[in-house]
Amino acid sequence: PSLPLPSGVRSLDMRWSPRRNTKTWKRLSGASRLKELTTERRLMGDKARKIGERPIIKAPAMISIRNVCPTMSELDVEYYFEYHYGATSVYCKLEKDKKTKQHKGRGYLHFMHPLYATSAMLTFNGTMLGNQNIALGEYFYPDWREREAENERRRKERYEARVAAREAAIREIEEEDRQAEEEAEEAEEKEMVAA
Repeated sequence: PSLPLPSGVRSLDMRWSPRRNTKTWKRLSGASRLKELTTERRLMGDKARKIGERPIIKAPAMISIRNVCPTMSELDVEYYFEYHYGATSVYCKLEKDKKTKQHKGRGYLHFMHPLYATSAMLTFNGTMLGNQNIALGEYFYPDWREREAENERRRKERYEARVAAREAAIREIEEEDRQAEEEAEEAEEKEMVAA
């Protein structure tokens, strides 16, 4: 089965490009937007550590699922998404009630690729599954607000450090220029005195 695309996207070109050694994405009314959203989700997830920040979402390939019908099981949800994304492409885990052993209607989906997760979030959010409309969204860490505030503080510190370094470099260049002008003036005065 082919990858389901968000509404308005006609096709997605995933052929190998020999020129750039990467897969090419042709912009046909929204395909590049899907890749752009996936890149943003990666920056919120595992790639956040590479730029010195704390990740906000658990993993770019994971999304949360809520409002699951009580008659549906984890396997039913997996089969539904495997029909669209291929066999063994998704793993579903729903929270269970300890007393009744029934699921609480919420959990997470883990896809093989972040692109699948982004596509599912855009395409299947609000879809009728069983007797209820499911809600798909980001799978955030519980303390994501504190993490975002810390990331914002770190970004501000990095920006201020860059600005301070730039201003120091400008002051150093201006000082060197001023010294060079003073030396040139002294040399002219000596030449005038000698003449």
